[in-house]
Amino acid sequence: MQNNITNVSFYMRSNTIRIFKSTIRAMGMPKFIRLLIHETEGTMIIEPYDKITFSSFRVPFPFNDAKEGVDIHSKRFIQIVAELMRWDMERTYRVSGELYGKQRIVKFDLVQAVKIS
Repeated sequence: MQNNITNVSFYMRSNTIRIFKSTIRAMGMPKFIRLLIHETEGTMIIEPYDKITFSSFRVPFPFNDAKEGVDIHSKRFIQIVAELMRWDMERTYRVSGELYGKQRIVKFDLVQAVKIS
């Protein structure tokens, strides 16, 4: 079963990925998350993970209630996405995601990204 539940934003200029808190909550509040890119499909998956690696990030707890999401800063990851999707490094993009509850993963179709101001 899958549900549209959330968005992720890519702030290219500041090398920031903002993952909405609803995504983290829907994934069961993991300590770490991992971002995976499927190059041929143009998709990204966020999944719970158990340790820090190149593609994983610590989830800050407790959540800062002043922010709508969790910000991840990764120049290299942003560069990879920009090259793959041919995105403008001066723009911001928002992508809708679908939760696959049983697996606790969220899949984002980067091809469907919307440029935002």
